[in-house]
Amino acid sequence: MPTLSPTGIHRPILQPSLIPAVRSFLTNAMGQAADPRLSTEHLGLILDAAKRTHDKVEELQIAEQSILRDRTTSDEGKWNALAALAEQRVQGFAFLPRMVEQASTSMRAYDTQLFGSLTAPPKESETGRLIRELRASEIRGLHEGDNTDTAFLLALEHDDLETVLALLSAPGRSLVSTEILERGKVAYAQRTNKVLYAKWESVERLRDRLQGLANFVAKMLLRLGANQETVVTVFGDDMA
Repeated sequence: MPTLSPTGIHRPILQPSLIPAVRSFLTNAMGQAADPRLSTEHLGLILDAAKRTHDKVEELQIAEQSILRDRTTSDEGKWNALAALAEQRVQGFAFLPRMVEQASTSMRAYDTQLFGSLTAPPKESETGRLIRELRASEIRGLHEGDNTDTAFLLALEHDDLETVLALLSAPGRSLVSTEILERGKVAYAQRTNKVLYAKWESVERLRDRLQGLANFVAKMLLRLGANQETVVTVFGDDMA
């Protein structure tokens, strides 16, 4: 019969937690981390994060099993002990969301360098801005009734950034679909700055790997009984 844990999560009494699944996930992550698009530096960061997490999860599982095997404690007492254990260990995994944020910061910097000229108008005087907006309006008029996604991709192919900006800065909404915008940005970056794009691609994969690991650990801690507010404070709303 299911019971209600101290955090309000239903779980059958003494059902195995997510810890074994997390350990398996980490073992696979360490064994399959190689990706030709990951730089040596970023691969090292992933392996280091996986190893640190694996060691902490292993310690947590030993403590969990000790609580579950205690025949002198009631089920309620075990729940309380598991919740206290999880709450106590949350902060020990804080390095994961910090690493995710560091990778995200690097990605934002690369985004600006790679794609800033496509999505943001150049710094200019008020007169220059008015002239550019009038010209942009004329360009949009030339493409009225056209497939603007196709026009955008052709403009990128010919490095016609004036048309690109005109289509993206249309009043009310962009004239280019999100999917085509992302595809075009990647193709443009690959063609115009391969070295920087490779760095961007590597840090994107670093962030995604770390994000997946952090999400898994946050769920494990919640399942074990950690307070959701504590987990959210450390891992953030997106991860918990």
